[in-house]
Amino acid sequence: MSRGKRRGSLLPVAFGLMVIGFIAAIFDFGGQAPGSGTSADALTVRTADQATKAAFSWAGTLSTDGLAQTEGSVLLDDNRVRRNYVLAIDASGSMADNDNCAPNNQAKFGVVRPAVEEFLRSLQPEDYLALMSFQSDNAQVLVPLGPVNPAQIFEAMASIVPNGGTPIGTTLLGAKQMLEQQAQRQAGYGEYTIVMVTDGAASDPERMTYALEQITLNTPIVIQTVGFCLRN
Repeated sequence: MSRGKRRGSLLPVAFGLMVIGFIAAIFDFGGQAPGSGTSADALTVRTADQATKAAFSWAGTLSTDGLAQTEGSVLLDDNRVRRNYVLAIDASGSMADNDNCAPNNQAKFGVVRPAVEEFLRSLQPEDYLALMSFQSDNAQVLVPLGPVNPAQIFEAMASIVPNGGTPIGTTLLGAKQMLEQQAQRQAGYGEYTIVMVTDGAASDPERMTYALEQITLNTPIVIQTVGFCLRN
């Protein structure tokens, strides 16, 4: 099954302090991916064959043998072409600052909610959404992947207190694992996207480079970013 043309793609976020783009265009990927022996620059010169392999790497290839059963039924999703999103929000200490960037002298984290509201309006009723936050050395799943529930999303966001570093690599790997589990339920079909909201460079750059290499070359996952006050 081909992935086909995306329906209801992400709407642009209409805030002056934000830009949307691919994560590879925003951060500096200097260094080597752990254990890969491949320069991070290779991510920007991916061949057409590698891109095709990534796009179709899951479809029809994932086994459902390991799925748990409930009342005798295998937990396969009844919608094999479902679109799945992991929304990952930066909760590092710098998100509590203004940096002469956020409007009305508010903290940058104060602008996250209207950005998320805009994003949620772009989703379809059958889409699945998970919410993660990341700070210090950890990435936490606040809302597991499932039907979109705005009230649950905003309640979870209200509990976030910005502090610490920006573990983008750890976050990407956690989101990748979550989407792989859902892909098993969909037998590899459907669409899978990580939407990352952040204002800074990763505090785990080598791990981030490794995560990006694994995602872009070996999976059909798309990574998009909402960037806050990105200067360099």
